[in-house]
Amino acid sequence: MTSFNLASLALAILALALGIAARDNPAQEPRDPALNRPVINVGPYTTGKPFPASPPRDRNRVCRVTGSGSMDRDDSQAILEAMHQCNDGGGVILEGKITVAKALDLTFLRRIDVAITGTIKFTDDVAYWAANSFKYPFQDSCSFWKWGGEDVNIFGHGVGEMDGSGQGCACSTRLAYVELSVLCGPTSGTRHHSDRLKTNPPNSVKWFNLYHNSTDVIVSDLHLHASSSIPDVEVKNTDGFDTLRSSNIIVQNSVVQNTDDCVSFKPNTSAVVIQNLACTGSHGISVGSLGQYHRQVDVVEDLYVYNTSMADASDGARLKVWPDRVPGSDAVDAGGGRGRVRNVTYHEFRSRGCDSAITVDQCYGQKNQTLCRAHPSRVTMEDVLFRDFTGTTSKRYDPRVGQLVCSAPEVCLDFRSQNINVRNPSGREPLWICEGFDTSRMSIKCHQRHQVY
Repeated sequence: MTSFNLASLALAILALALGIAARDNPAQEPRDPALNRPVINVGPYTTGKPFPASPPRDRNRVCRVTGSGSMDRDDSQAILEAMHQCNDGGGVILEGKITVAKALDLTFLRRIDVAITGTIKFTDDVAYWAANSFKYPFQDSCSFWKWGGEDVNIFGHGVGEMDGSGQGCACSTRLAYVELSVLCGPTSGTRHHSDRLKTNPPNSVKWFNLYHNSTDVIVSDLHLHASSSIPDVEVKNTDGFDTLRSSNIIVQNSVVQNTDDCVSFKPNTSAVVIQNLACTGSHGISVGSLGQYHRQVDVVEDLYVYNTSMADASDGARLKVWPDRVPGSDAVDAGGGRGRVRNVTYHEFRSRGCDSAITVDQCYGQKNQTLCRAHPSRVTMEDVLFRDFTGTTSKRYDPRVGQLVCSAPEVCLDFRSQNINVRNPSGREPLWICEGFDTSRMSIKCHQRHQVY
């Protein structure tokens, strides 16, 4: 089976307001210890914005779903009924081996705690999920579960698992961009909390988590794992944490092993802190891609990425933006979008065998560099800081250790670097490619491609 950790992702999406649980009155804890909220300390950084309080639940309103333990029996209806019954002030415990064979819309949740102490396994019926999953227009994505509402806490106590049965999806082209779960917050003040969830055996489908139209989300202590047990089947599109039209989010203290972005800040994301993450095999912690859709406006700003370990990845810190659409093209998803990236900091970043420690690409999706320069991106990037980078790159591009290429100086402003100490395997002088922007505030020694190739 392809080992994807989609379930953990879904659980992560539901995580919010972690620190609030520690302030609850212990005398009012639910009768079942499974519903005792974990104590989570957010830090060292926050978004600077408050998170809503989460009052204690009614300790006498507890709903329990015990899995059948059989893949022939669908437990999704029992989950839906429990969520309705204990919604608005109660708690739900999901225990045992639970099978989910139908798409679940849980966007009605309000003031509820959900404890996952068992294993939730999704069926591998690709035909069903292709036809019945929840569809999203962005990159033709879809999801198995939709979570949403207000004041929702989800936690796994270190034992809760989700298994997305991803091998079948990896072997099929019918589900290119699928999330096990999407967190949908219909209004501001939405609060979700997810903690200590994992998948073992890990088994994600495609994207792990997508935070969509969500605010006030805290995610902590998740383990996401995507891999394939079939050597000839490549696992693709296994993003760990994705944000889209969302703000005031903290993701921390988590481990991601995958084959795509560890984190991806997609269009219209703001006020996000990513801290204390260990990523392996990924495509980096990425801003974007942005500007893909013609005439749409993408804004990403106020991001702080702190204390990241990135191993065996294609990229470390990464910004990827589409250029303008080539005249005469009628494609709506091949660039030409407008927008801005502003106030982005990557701080304390450790590379271990990454192909490129830092990548800036304003020609994303366009291999013809001449066309890219002739039709530069309409997404501006400004106030970007790379600070305290250490470690080594892989031998793939040795001696090059990073590449920062903008399509035009007027759309790349105020790029800075401080204390960058990244080495290549050969021990030669680290080669940094920097083009299309003012490098006067970069602490690295920049070269242009024509000077070295």
